[in-house]
Amino acid sequence: MASCTISTGETEYDGKAFVLHSDSGTSRVACGLLGPAGAMVDGGGDPPDAECSQLQSVPTSHHALHPFQVSTLKFSGSVVVFADTSDGTTVGYGGHVMGLEPGLLASDCPATNGCGVHIHSGMGCEDSAAQGGHYFADPIMTDPWITAQYSSDAEGSTTFGASLEMGTVDLEGRAFVVHAEDGSRVGCGILSKVESHLGAGLASLGDSSAMGSVTALPVADTDLICYMGYAMNLEPDLSAFYAPHQGPNCTATNGCGTHVHAGTSCDSTETQMGHYGL
Repeated sequence: MASCTISTGETEYDGKAFVLHSDSGTSRVACGLLGPAGAMVDGGGDPPDAECSQLQSVPTSHHALHPFQVSTLKFSGSVVVFADTSDGTTVGYGGHVMGLEPGLLASDCPATNGCGVHIHSGMGCEDSAAQGGHYFADPIMTDPWITAQYSSDAEGSTTFGASLEMGTVDLEGRAFVVHAEDGSRVGCGILSKVESHLGAGLASLGDSSAMGSVTALPVADTDLICYMGYAMNLEPDLSAFYAPHQGPNCTATNGCGTHVHAGTSCDSTETQMGHYGL
């Protein structure tokens, strides 16, 4: 699972409950308390490393993480990429971007790279040569970024998240590029490793045997929190899409949900409380 969520002004996530829901949404199947990475409860392995790129429509001389604009389209936002160092090939990515063309659907962006969100091989944002092309390595032979796209709302904002195998997790200094509907490059930022982030081991609840781990990164000076994790012993063969689109199996409220809750204990639904900051 890899995702990002916009809260309503909440920025303190340390000690909050992270909850996994069943397909029906009525059952909470696993829970853990977020804390400094490495200080996790039983139930999960080491969380993936996190790298972050903030993309802002301000002069590049003021920020180490650079914007890139190739048209009159205004652009700002933040992106987080999680590197799974245990397998050395999987990354999860997510972000929130504003100032895009409004009302876009990923399914209606047929142009090459249209509505794309990609890690590029380059180490700079100055121009397309510095950004390079889509970044992947052996043993991945087919470009995994072709289907990495976003949809935008009526205000030209998008919140996106997904995971894929790219054959490498050597992310430090790589360019993250956002494309317009026509495939042109409208935003760019450089990924840098974040040493301070949160993690939680997810232990089973009730009769469930689900367990796993999650890494979460609240993005500084924003209402954005991004996370990536793994879980096992869930219901098999379920399919869900990134919110607000639900998969064919997870149509119930909270179905297949992965949420930060307002509570600070996993002992019961009362202590876990409801969704945090939404």
